[in-house]
Amino acid sequence: MTSASSAPSVSVVLSTFDGGRFLRAQLSSLLAQELRPAELVVCDDGSSDDTWDILAAFAAMAPFQVRLHRNAMRMGSRRSFEKGIRLARSEVIALCDQDDVWRADKLAVTVQALELSGAPLAFCDAALVGRCEEPLGFGLWEAIGFSERMFPALADGSAALRLLRQNVVTGCASAFWTRYRALLVPFSPRWIHDYWIAVVLAIVGNLRPIPAPLLSYRQHGANQIGVDLEALRQRRVSPWRGANQDGSPFHESLTPDALADLRLHLSALLEAPGAARLDDAARARATRLVQRLSDAVPAHSTRT
Repeated sequence: MTSASSAPSVSVVLSTFDGGRFLRAQLSSLLAQELRPAELVVCDDGSSDDTWDILAAFAAMAPFQVRLHRNAMRMGSRRSFEKGIRLARSEVIALCDQDDVWRADKLAVTVQALELSGAPLAFCDAALVGRCEEPLGFGLWEAIGFSERMFPALADGSAALRLLRQNVVTGCASAFWTRYRALLVPFSPRWIHDYWIAVVLAIVGNLRPIPAPLLSYRQHGANQIGVDLEALRQRRVSPWRGANQDGSPFHESLTPDALADLRLHLSALLEAPGAARLDDAARARATRLVQRLSDAVPAHSTRT
């Protein structure tokens, strides 16, 4: 494993909103990381509980820089995470939710996967736990029908197309190189932030799945996006749709306007200079996807 002294620097980006009940456990797990982050960037979206006080106390004692930002107005998690990503200063950005608990080797294993694979983004599995961190006996990948035998589907140059059928990248389980940030922003207002990041970075190169539960993904009944535990218990989970070419090429959550946003974003990247410029392989993938989206999306669907 890469030593801490030679590893790339990491910015952990956390968006908070009324998360006081579980926040301390997540912050404690950041302190326990074998690979210490260079900074924690927090964007609080107008919490009315004790979240801000918890963050301020943590910032005063943390052994790494903690940069606290209180959003002037309610932004929602997508825009709040985008703000944090824009503010990050390190070589790698790791997204963090307020209600989970990270395994001590999460950052070390994820950064090593990024370095060894050359992938633009790496993401791991997670153990599903209850409100009090009690194990629920299932994994996050199990909940979405994803498994190691499906890894080749993310390594054959078609990952973006496959992810459009169904996302498998959960934000809190992922990290990516900051050098690709210019390709990601601005996020579409019609996408969940982690879905947008995964699809756009899949244009850049193959994504790197890590078959290890590097965090406890808390299910507490008020998750913004949780899992269907009843379907898991009854073994009614379908395999990841991206593993084959059957059925619709687009997930039902992706409206025509959402797909149009992606088409326009990729078209702009194909013309972009400087930091947002794609290499030849990525340009070829982006061009194919733009054509696919142009064929599928009605001409009147445009970003507003």
